[in-house]
Amino acid sequence: MKQFFRIFAVAALACATFVACENDFDDYTPGDPEIAGNYEVYFPSKGGGTLEFDPADPTEFTVQIARTNASGAITVPLVVTSGNEIFEVEPVKFEANQKETTFKVKFPKAEVGVTYKFSVMIDDYNYASIYGNKQTGYSCNVARIKWNVIGTGTYIYNFWWAGYQPGMVLEQRDGTNIYRLQDWGGGVTLFFEMIDGVPTIARQKIGYVHPSYGDVYISAEEGEYVEEEKTYYFMTEYTVSAGSFGGDVEAFVLD
Repeated sequence: MKQFFRIFAVAALACATFVACENDFDDYTPGDPEIAGNYEVYFPSKGGGTLEFDPADPTEFTVQIARTNASGAITVPLVVTSGNEIFEVEPVKFEANQKETTFKVKFPKAEVGVTYKFSVMIDDYNYASIYGNKQTGYSCNVARIKWNVIGTGTYIYNFWWAGYQPGMVLEQRDGTNIYRLQDWGGGVTLFFEMIDGVPTIARQKIGYVHPSYGDVYISAEEGEYVEEEKTYYFMTEYTVSAGSFGGDVEAFVLD
């Protein structure tokens, strides 16, 4: 008798599952078909990161855009989906047989010291593919930042690299306790912030990719600035996704 009830329960469950699936199929609505002859316009890059501009720089930048179907001259409408009160986008024009071009993004109303998000997309599928795997949108952050030069000096490497790098320029972001050293390490910009007298490095890439572990990062949560020596000391740690390589005291000495 128990065996009978087990068989009956399994059969009932299978029946219910079949009915549920059948109902799902009944409710299915197919998506819109691709528009024949669309130009498959796309963004070669999806963007990302922050574009920084000095307040004295022109308030504009260019974005690359391309298409697969290059037949005919076209003008592609774009829609700004984030930051439309700040950003102005010019029409995108392709000449006949032209596969790549650029368009300007202007931001004359952007205030200094404020970071804005910019997003734009192609939402007219006469020009872009509905189901293709190419990017039909582009996003980034944009900021007008004033950096004030503090002085020049020498960075002393003591772990991942060893040695001295003279002639580096220390800059401070206007109105903040954030500093930067450009062309540091593997060619990146090193940022640090003075927090309660400690030059603190938030985890950031050093510009080196380990053959086994990928991107290498630096961070520092301990250290000090010794005014008499005009020296920033960092208790560094170098890490990868798998863990820590260790670290040591490194320094930046102002001339």
